[in-house]
Amino acid sequence: MKQRRWTDCGMARVVCGLVILALIPGRAGADPKPEATASFNAYIQSVEARLTKQHQAAAGFLVPLAQGADAESRLRRGELIVERVAPSPSLTMPGAMLHHWRGTAFAQGATAVDFERLMRNFGGYPRIFAPQVLRANAVAQSDNHVQASMRVRQRHVITVVMDSSYDVTFGRLDGAHGYTACGKTR
Repeated sequence: MKQRRWTDCGMARVVCGLVILALIPGRAGADPKPEATASFNAYIQSVEARLTKQHQAAAGFLVPLAQGADAESRLRRGELIVERVAPSPSLTMPGAMLHHWRGTAFAQGATAVDFERLMRNFGGYPRIFAPQVLRANAVAQSDNHVQASMRVRQRHVITVVMDSSYDVTFGRLDGAHGYTACGKTR
């Protein structure tokens, strides 16, 4: 199994991985305080450094799942496992909250090339990731870098529609180990 699973969606600025919310009373949607932004940027740099090191060797390429002993059998049955990544207790984010999540999936028989082909197919996202992704397209592309735009809808107690832009980098250690690094830019 370790040869076929990809890491969580790469670096710290993940599409659904890290969210920072400014808690400024009376000013919904206002910019976060400078100290919150500085703390967030420091956290991102530390996570990105750890992931860069992690992606340099097959040993340790994947983070062990915190979901317990049955996690591998759950993955093999096709279940997506989403875990909260707890930041260091010493981390302070004055005026903000940090949410860091990691998703892990297993696709029997899939290769790193198959996964990269799926992830590069932005035009297919509305079909593949329905009903959350309403629209997706690649705005600019180079060999291993894509700038993409997406409209995503989340329905819970309220419905939220977000138009966002992303920088996505694709990397591969070898034919069996690959990763994506996604950063929301807007």
